[in-house]
Amino acid sequence: MYKKQSLKEALEEKGLTQQDLAKMIGFSPSYVSRLFTASQLTGFKTLAKIEHPLNIKFKPINVVNREEY
Repeated sequence: MYKKQSLKEALEEKGLTQQDLAKMIGFSPSYVSRLFTASQLTGFKTLAKIEHPLNIKFKPINVVNREEY
């Protein structure tokens, strides 16, 4: 998982749009848009593609299953 806000901030710092990012990583603008609205989950390979052009590093976060507690 990733923080959408961090991704938005990285784009703003670089002066890029979601459409620019889509072109850079070879995905459709609609797919990238879904990443920003959290209607699309993504895997590590996609995150790695995003990290390079934005010069950022995603940190993994732990998700706890509440049913176990």
